[in-house]
Amino acid sequence: MMIGEMREPARRDDGRIPLRVVAPEAVAEDVPAETAVVAPAGLPVGAAAVVERLGPAPRRHAIGCPCCSAPRGALANALSRLFVRRARGEVGFLREVFVALPGEEVEEAFGDVLVSARFRIER
Repeated sequence: MMIGEMREPARRDDGRIPLRVVAPEAVAEDVPAETAVVAPAGLPVGAAAVVERLGPAPRRHAIGCPCCSAPRGALANALSRLFVRRARGEVGFLREVFVALPGEEVEEAFGDVLVSARFRIER
């Protein structure tokens, strides 16, 4: 790319996992196959391929490495756990992720570099 050239906007096939903000009642029923659900603890979730609950931050590395230097929100941590589970082969292919949280919390999570590199918001 030449200096001053603009990069193309992200395309639907850019390799990131699509993430859709849904109402909590939408995940209480069955969700499509190959779809993960990220939801707060206690929220009923129907039959989903994968469910990741919001939880406490993971244990930090002992030496305070750069990946642990900035605090991350609960959603960013949950999405990272989901991505790692997928990378390790603990869960199958994910066509989409449903997040049953307010849109503001989702937007905040996308301030995290790792979240925005791995996921994209579907509108």
